Parts: sequence; C-alpha cells; structure tokens
Amino acid sequence: MKNNEHDVRSVNTPSGITSHLRWNDLRTFMMTARYASLRAAADAQRLSVNTVRTSLNRLEEDYGVVLVRRSRSGIQLTEAGQKLLAQVREFQLDPITGSSERDVLIQPGEVRIACSEALGSFWLTPRLERLVPQLEGARINLQLTYDLARDRSADHDVGLTYHLPADPDLIVARLATIHIILFASRGYLATHGNPASLDDMRNHKYVEQVSNGANSAIVDHLFGQHRPKGFVPICSNSAITQFWAVERGVGIGAFPTYVCALTDRLVPLAVPFQLRFELYYYYHANAKRSPAIQSTIAWLKESFDPARYPWFGERFVHPRDFPVRPPESPFGDAFLTGLDMASAT
Repeated sequence: MKNNEHDVRSVNTPSGITSHLRWNDLRTFMMTARYASLRAAADAQRLSVNTVRTSLNRLEEDYGVVLVRRSRSGIQLTEAGQKLLAQVREFQLDPITGSSERDVLIQPGEVRIACSEALGSFWLTPRLERLVPQLEGARINLQLTYDLARDRSADHDVGLTYHLPADPDLIVARLATIHIILFASRGYLATHGNPASLDDMRNHKYVEQVSNGANSAIVDHLFGQHRPKGFVPICSNSAITQFWAVERGVGIGAFPTYVCALTDRLVPLAVPFQLRFELYYYYHANAKRSPAIQSTIAWLKESFDPARYPWFGERFVHPRDFPVRPPESPFGDAFLTGLDMASAT
C-alpha cells in the first residue's frame, strides 16, 4: 500500500464513532508529537509549516476534537491527542509495504541510513547493491553528513556515528574501529621526498579536512597554531575533496587505513602518527523486529566484518600486512598490498 492522501486508517473517536482518517495526516500528527514543533515536523517531512498546520486542522476536524495546543515549550498533545497517538502506534503496518506489521520506519517504504560522507561514498555505496534485494522493493535513502557531531537519530532509521547517541530509546552497538594514518601519493613523494618524522612534516604540504565533529584539530595538535606559510594549501569539509587533492599530489593527508582497499595510488607514510575512533550503529528500539531494519543491520555487519576487512578490527593492522584486495574496490582492480605498491588482481 502506498503512502498517499487517499490511504486511510480507522480509529475510535472520543464519541465512540469510528472515523476514517488520512494516513498522511496521522503521520504528520505523529511527527508533530515527536518534535513538539510545527517547524521541526515540517522539516523532517520536507513540507512547509502551512502544509503541516493544514494537515493537523483537517485531522482535528475529521476526528472531532482538539488534538494539539501551543505552549511556551512548543506543541503539546491534549488528552484526546495522547489517546489518538496511542491508537496510531498500535496500527499493524508492514515497515516496507505498510500492510502487515508496525509502521516503524520514519518514511513508510523507505529505509533512511545516516553516515559520514567518507563512509557513505567510499565504503557503503559500492555495497548498496547487496542490500537492495533484501528490502523487497523498499527504497534506500542514504543520507551523508559533513557534521559528525550532529545527532541525526530522530530523522533516520539506522545510523553510523562516532559519538554515542543520548536517546535511551535507541539500540546502539559498536560496529568497527577506524584507524587513521598519514598518506601521500607516489607523485608527491617523488617530487618532495618522504617525511621521516613529525618535525620533518613542517617541510611538506598538508591537505586538511575541517568539519564539525571530525578531528579537525589534527594539524594544530601536531604542529601548533603557528604553521609554516603555505603548509595547508587546501582545506575542505569534504573527505572526497581531501582524497582527490592528496591523490593528485597536492600534499599529505590523514586517512583511514581502509583507503588502501580503494586505490594503490596512496602510500602509507612511516611518520609516527596514528589515530583510532570507534564506529557505532544505532536504530530505534521499536524497530527491533522489523525485517527491513534487521536486513540493514546484517548488511552493515557484513560490510564492516573485521575477519574479511582487517582494517576495521580493534587491533591496528598496517596496510603492508593487509590480505589480498577484496573484489569490490570502487576504483577498479588496483589495490595496495604493501609499501612496494604491488597490485593484486
């Protein structure tokens, strides 16, 4: 069943009469109750505030009583609104088709996945084809972010994060460890030489990624506030921009070690620099039995399986000790198997 203005749900009104209410109006009502704000409910559904207000007015007219009231703290449900919300949550809807089990997805018929730009573009996108057939027609909405500190759990069904969410209604578990070291292109090293120490790095160029929630202070931490003139020729909030700038020989960059599974054009440096971050996945507790969510979580675990992809294990493994490249590299057949840049096919 598609989610449109003609879909209706039967509910019991306070007067004891069964009323047939539009699903779109009910969903807008649920989003308003969740956010306690017309503006936030509108933004979450990509609607205008006037559309949300019209939907709520129509719902109240069809239901026969006032459901929401404005207050200084935002939108609050009336007693009748709370009772209606309880009924809506009990609807038996399939998370994919909207027909057989609880409607647990933010948007019926769509699985919204949130993650960083780097993980989404470099690692997950080449693997989405494995998830598609498991969702039986549901659309995958992969939402990438440059703001890693922002909690996006209210707007997404499943998310990847480096920061533990505060919402107690989320199920959260560790997924992988991301290890970061310094890399440069072979062309850059041929022209500028290979730095042997952090102090030696001052004589080189560094391409910096700066974004909220990321370790944007790496350069300050290593080299202080007083950087050599021209030390950072390019900075960007985009990991993709940083990747291509380093690959093109603009300077040195800090990348997760899994970059070696993507290309053989970046060389890991011997400079004593190493960071690690724990990566977590989360989903909403009420979606625990949803086949769509279960399939998505299983796909994520497979995609970050340290037995197959040792760069995601808790223990740091140097790229020179990585096994033969897995077959799904998004940049073709080239794969770094060691500092000699040998390619594997």
